[in-house]
Amino acid sequence: MAKIFVTDLDGTLLTREATLSETSRRLIMDLLDRGVHFTVASARSLDAIRLVLKDLPLRVPVIEFNGAYISDYHSGEKLLIQSIPGQFNEEIFKVFQRHGVQMAVTTHEGDLDYLTVDTKKAGPCLMNWINFRKSHGDGRIIDTPQVDRVLGQRIVVFNAIDEAKRIGKLHDELVEIFGSRLEIHQMKGTYDDCYWLNVASPLGTKGHALKILKEEFFNPGDVLYAFGDNENDVAMFEVADYPVALKNSIPRLKSLATEEIGYHYTDSVARYIWEAMEGDDDQKNR
Repeated sequence: MAKIFVTDLDGTLLTREATLSETSRRLIMDLLDRGVHFTVASARSLDAIRLVLKDLPLRVPVIEFNGAYISDYHSGEKLLIQSIPGQFNEEIFKVFQRHGVQMAVTTHEGDLDYLTVDTKKAGPCLMNWINFRKSHGDGRIIDTPQVDRVLGQRIVVFNAIDEAKRIGKLHDELVEIFGSRLEIHQMKGTYDDCYWLNVASPLGTKGHALKILKEEFFNPGDVLYAFGDNENDVAMFEVADYPVALKNSIPRLKSLATEEIGYHYTDSVARYIWEAMEGDDDQKNR
């Protein structure tokens, strides 16, 4: 029976500055060198995951876009793609328009994914994120006033980043219209007071992606540990054998957790995993 460790990034594994600390990097490198099964499940794209993890030799595929993709970390190959049912695209777009909330739409075309956005209409929250992506050389961005050009394409996720009230009203109408036919969640950003909205396939969750990872890459009886802090980690906690919440986690996640550990900025996840595996090694050596 093996232990599998899957962690969220922002607010969970990373520091307040959205970096992987040297302590966490050293501990995780040691774990990977010993063959420990470790990977990440993030709302980020693969490019943004690589930005912080860099040369970590991850052998287990990563979960990106909250479960819309399962990808090979090194080659970038998409092993699983969960796209929104095409018949919903236009209606989702119209709901965003009614609320005057600008969107960033991720599409999958061929072997690549693209991010389409109209920066001339983007508010400060969305614009800060786009500028951050551009400053780090994100080549996926298509800046156009005709965002509706993507409605006939394979859409993976609609995202919005805006003030809490606007996101809340948009979220509520989308849930009222689509219910469980789509994965719709909102949450406060980790690093500022902006709020995020995510609209994806009902199968585009971290929880569903974890089920597939466990079925296809591991053995029956293996124990799945999951670490998270925010709303997009709920589905992951619901399927994990051992969900672990950070001290800074939202109350809902803490209520689902088997255990609560320290804050994300004190290397809590990496230390927890390292100590868990050290305990296993001690048992083996007795």
